[in-house]
Amino acid sequence: MSDLQMILLLILGSLIIAGLAFYAGRLLYLLKRQKQKEQAFMIELERKQKAKNAHLIMSVQTIAKAIKEEQCELSEGAIRICTMLNNFAGQDDAYAIDYPAFYQLFNGIKDFPTHQAYLDLTSKERGKQDMKRWNLEADVKDKMLVEAATLASFQSNLH
Repeated sequence: MSDLQMILLLILGSLIIAGLAFYAGRLLYLLKRQKQKEQAFMIELERKQKAKNAHLIMSVQTIAKAIKEEQCELSEGAIRICTMLNNFAGQDDAYAIDYPAFYQLFNGIKDFPTHQAYLDLTSKERGKQDMKRWNLEADVKDKMLVEAATLASFQSNLH
């Protein structure tokens, strides 16, 4: 092999190594950029989740105070608070052990027709549903008022 061929092979090898090094560097740069974007996304997601949780906590406290002061029907309060607590925790009945009266009423009425479906019921059916709801409310009223006092200062360790 002549000197010229050796030099050409050396140059070719150097170009291949330089090309591979450039490609590897580019891949590392793209990976770093992707990780930065992912980290920024996660930070923004966490910020939004904290804001949502703060809003849910404030809403639970406000409705609980309204129940405690008897400015909100027990059924309405149970539906709203249990729904918010479930959304807060990301699962159904997450706080059922802590607030059993709320969940007892909620689980008793959650399948009742509402809005237009309620209006579509006959007056006899509406009366029957209302009577069942009132009886369920009467069964848990005292316990719910105690739980509402606790929920009025609700703070969770989930956020």
